Amino acid sequence: MLKDNRGFTILEIIITLAIGVIVITMVGRFLITNLNHYNRINDSTEIIDQAQFVTSFLDLELSECAGIRSITSIDGLNLINSNSGNYIKHIELYTRDSSHMVNPSFQLKNGNDIFYKSHSELGTYIDKIYVAPIPKNQSFRDSKGIAYKIYFKKDKSTYSIDKSIHFRNK
Repeated sequence: MLKDNRGFTILEIIITLAIGVIVITMVGRFLITNLNHYNRINDSTEIIDQAQFVTSFLDLELSECAGIRSITSIDGLNLINSNSGNYIKHIELYTRDSSHMVNPSFQLKNGNDIFYKSHSELGTYIDKIYVAPIPKNQSFRDSKGIAYKIYFKKDKSTYSIDKSIHFRNK
């Protein structure tokens, strides 16, 4: 009498499961790696776009102003008479144009959001802002412009922009 061998042996099932687990693990790692890479590129692109927007807005406002009315460090110190650079939390400019009801001002809130005139959000992901007067030997009050560096950070992506702007209406 012949035996009917239509089923799988336990060894064949274990080998098939092991090969399936290896293939699924490899595909899963590939997908996770690609997803992480995509997120990192997306974060970098987002902070670069935001950096360009924030700095172009700052450049316009700074170049149109006549000087600095007040400037506050992240520690709450008044820097208007300082002639050295510092990390800031708030800066208020002044203009010679009498049509401006409120002078332009920029403020960091919530740790990483920059606001224009304290109510319009310009951007997020700002880690810190460093400013120094131009020329270096003058105080912010008497400066002819400022040099600034803005550090942006989102998750593991970082970016910074260095600029120097002279006040046109000084």
